[in-house]
Amino acid sequence: IALTLTRGLLRWLPIGLPVGLAAILVVVLPGFGDLIADLAVLAWYAVLLATIARSPTKQGWHDRLASSIVVKPVRMAERDR
Repeated sequence: IALTLTRGLLRWLPIGLPVGLAAILVVVLPGFGDLIADLAVLAWYAVLLATIARSPTKQGWHDRLASSIVVKPVRMAERDR
């Protein structure tokens, strides 16, 4: 089932928003803000990675928020000729 726009945005927010917020912080607090932003984003992605690793279905917090799961497509077997 394909994601709806709303569920896609919900899934994207925890992944993409930290980078956007870090970019704003770097502009507002030049120099020192770089270190804070980098460490905060790194810590957040570590949390997301941990939620993926600990989940039996490999759903991270962002997937659970959007009620989504990433699946590999199954290739159809070729017919014998």
